[in-house]
Amino acid sequence: YKEGGQSYLTIKNFQTKPIHLIYSVSKKTVRLENKTYKTVDYPNSPWKKGLYDIEIPDTAHISSQNYSEAKMFKVWFRIGHNGDRYLHIGARSLGCITLTEINRWDELCDILLKARKGDGMSVGVIEVID
Repeated sequence: YKEGGQSYLTIKNFQTKPIHLIYSVSKKTVRLENKTYKTVDYPNSPWKKGLYDIEIPDTAHISSQNYSEAKMFKVWFRIGHNGDRYLHIGARSLGCITLTEINRWDELCDILLKARKGDGMSVGVIEVID
């Protein structure tokens, strides 16, 4: 209990509807409604067009970089339900979709962390186009 006897538990649901990101392979951008984020991927591991689930973050990911502009730089979202392809921040990629605008990661991460698809595993989907 908090001071004054109030509970830390709440009946308010902070979760939002599932998100739908659009990843353009040719433009190297991820779009969410009216927001566009610059990305990089790995040409030797191309993405196939289609829809992929974006999972709830699994664990804090260790990085050789400490991105001071992004409090949540260790938060990565697996794309698909197996393998090692993620949505995360950074300067390079080894097969993931990597957001290069480090100062905007917390903005996108905050949206993703609240979203739920309803399957108990995912925050929404990413659609890979062109």
